[in-house]
Amino acid sequence: MNNFKNKISMKDSGIVFALSVFGTAIVSLVLAFIMASAEGFLSDQKTLQWVSGVVAQLIIIGCAVGYGIYKKINVPTAVGAKNPLKLWQVALLLVLAFAMLCFMLPVQTFISDLLVNAGLSAPTGVVVESAGDLVLALVIAAVLPSLCEETLYRGFVCNSFARPGKKVDISAVLISSALFAIMHMSPWQTVHPFALGCVIAIVYLATRSIWSAVILHFTNNALVLLLGYLLKGSFEAFVVANWWWIMLISLAIIIPTLWLFVKKAHVIEDATEETMALRAIDRNKSLSFFTAGTVFCLFMWVFVVIG
Repeated sequence: MNNFKNKISMKDSGIVFALSVFGTAIVSLVLAFIMASAEGFLSDQKTLQWVSGVVAQLIIIGCAVGYGIYKKINVPTAVGAKNPLKLWQVALLLVLAFAMLCFMLPVQTFISDLLVNAGLSAPTGVVVESAGDLVLALVIAAVLPSLCEETLYRGFVCNSFARPGKKVDISAVLISSALFAIMHMSPWQTVHPFALGCVIAIVYLATRSIWSAVILHFTNNALVLLLGYLLKGSFEAFVVANWWWIMLISLAIIIPTLWLFVKKAHVIEDATEETMALRAIDRNKSLSFFTAGTVFCLFMWVFVVIG
């Protein structure tokens, strides 16, 4: 891979973002049509949910890797897959993921209540009825999203938008998190993904390792599944009932942890005039791709609300 480049441009990430958004939508429609026309196993709603989940993630990672090969980008190096984490970083990431979940549970419950009171029907979550379902759910809803979505939204988007001369570029954090949130195309999954995305992006830019993003994302999703299956909603009920002090404790963990990651970070690239001029050109080239994908996601978001 000596002739492959180790950097991802904003245009690169914009193209992959648009491809993944439209590719996922098209294939999901085709799958829904096939299963609606089929009988037996393929017509089962639960099967559609599992299959759609797997296919969506494979499209995301397929677009990222396929485009990388086509444009001769060394994707593992570019996204930080070759940057290992230290043991203390992994330990803090696990604590951070749990604290974020505890902080966001009351917020998500409040938002869900608002949406229900507004007349919206709550979407069907991942159905976990047995230990076998749990293992399958962990793979489909935790392992795959953490690897595939993080490669795109942190490894490509956040990475390409991060301006030189900064340890952590807040604009890159906000942009990548906003795209990550609207990608879910659901009012039920907007605030939590955005907040989680911001935390993941900060840690990713501070460590420059995609594994920090993967660990945070995986732990969050895995905890939701495990706690829901093992405690049958009692953990969520406890957190919501005691929301004020649990949120305070969570913040007391989240803020210092993020501060520590940022403090330990290093500036990767200097902000020279030439570098910034090239970035301005690159940004202009990427706008049409990001705009197309974003408008489609927002359209689907509104469709869910009014539909």
